[in-house]
Amino acid sequence: MPKPLYITTEGILARKSNTLYFINKDMKKPIPIHALTDIYAHAKVSLRSGAIFLLIRNNIPVHFYNKFGYYEGSLLPRKKRVSGNVLIKQAEHYLDPNKRLYIAREILEGMRFNMIRILKYYKAKGKEVDEEMNARTIS
Repeated sequence: MPKPLYITTEGILARKSNTLYFINKDMKKPIPIHALTDIYAHAKVSLRSGAIFLLIRNNIPVHFYNKFGYYEGSLLPRKKRVSGNVLIKQAEHYLDPNKRLYIAREILEGMRFNMIRILKYYKAKGKEVDEEMNARTIS
């Protein structure tokens, strides 16, 4: 089952013979590419071009974080099968105020539903949330 890979030590991601390797001063470790969903780099990690092409071909994003744990950016493979029709429909919905309002209302309704669900969870745990639940169920 594919899992994410967390890198917490400085090193280099390199490719050799269609195998991804993590190399640092202490080791050269092969990484099974088909067992990965994502790579999270929480240390200084260099990527060689061969490793980049291998990761992109296998649709594996690499996410980079700074030394304080804050997200810095990602290397994302391009989306496959992006339809021009989808982009056109998205633009049409953006330009039509009624459609935009409908989408905004649906987003807010989803947020309200999730808030009530969280409050019910905490109520079941014995927390006093009746006042907050009543305030959020009024439409």
